[in-house]
Amino acid sequence: MRFAEYYDKLCGLIATKDLDPRNYSKLFNYLYSTPFRWTIKNDANRASDGIRLRNSIIRDADISDSLGECRVLEMMIALAIDCEEQIMQEARFGDRTAIWFWTMIDNLGLIRMDDWNYNDILVKSSVSKFLDRRYDRDGHGSIFYVTNRHNDLRRVELWYQMCWFLSEQYNFDI
Repeated sequence: MRFAEYYDKLCGLIATKDLDPRNYSKLFNYLYSTPFRWTIKNDANRASDGIRLRNSIIRDADISDSLGECRVLEMMIALAIDCEEQIMQEARFGDRTAIWFWTMIDNLGLIRMDDWNYNDILVKSSVSKFLDRRYDRDGHGSIFYVTNRHNDLRRVELWYQMCWFLSEQYNFDI
């Protein structure tokens, strides 16, 4: 397996009938080229999840593990998978991993950044704001936002942000 095959498999995990990663190649290339960095200690787990996802795809393949640190795209896809498998999985709905991923893209304000509408400045600014935790205290500008909590999400690990977001959006306790 070459890098292009790995990348295709990675993107294939979040393809939907309406949202095709091939139409977002500029955005996805940027998300893949950007290392995931964190300031909250437990968000290192998100990086580990991204690397674990990578290793599961390239296992027994012709790609060395020289791909380096976790990338933003890998972290987001791994988090979407964990969201589905560990929290939201319900057989009657099928696999909704792609829904959770595209929700994160939408929350970042990047859902319209397909290859025909791509704005490099907006994408870089949005991703930088997310990684540097310069988003609003309720999470607007991040991959998750929560309006009914008093916590400053800039100081909360992504896993808890996700749980609170899901709880608020789907009206149940996690």
